[in-house]
Amino acid sequence: MIVIFVWADHFFILHCNTVQYNGSKKSGSLAMLTSQQKEPRDQLSLRIASSTKKRIEALAQATRRSKSFVIEEAINHYLELNEWQIESIERGLEDVKAGRVISHEDMLKEWEEDSEGDLD
Repeated sequence: MIVIFVWADHFFILHCNTVQYNGSKKSGSLAMLTSQQKEPRDQLSLRIASSTKKRIEALAQATRRSKSFVIEEAINHYLELNEWQIESIERGLEDVKAGRVISHEDMLKEWEEDSEGDLD
């Protein structure tokens, strides 16, 4: 049986192997999720340079966040950037395959026309 309840801004998920009857104890596990953290956490182990670890610790202390928070934020930003880049490249390759391209000369003309009147 799984029970989900909300208290304050935390989500609690209780997974029970047995159900409580007549005051007998139930067995199971409890996972607490904050409203920002919508999925259970897994543990990951990695080796990093000592200088990187010191930077993480300094940033965590300066922002009053945990080292785990700083590391997860950095990983998420890295993934978002690279996923966006890969998706953009794949869309561009699909455009090439479909013939949706213009010549370099035509692109330069469009670029020059768009930048006319700029004060740069």
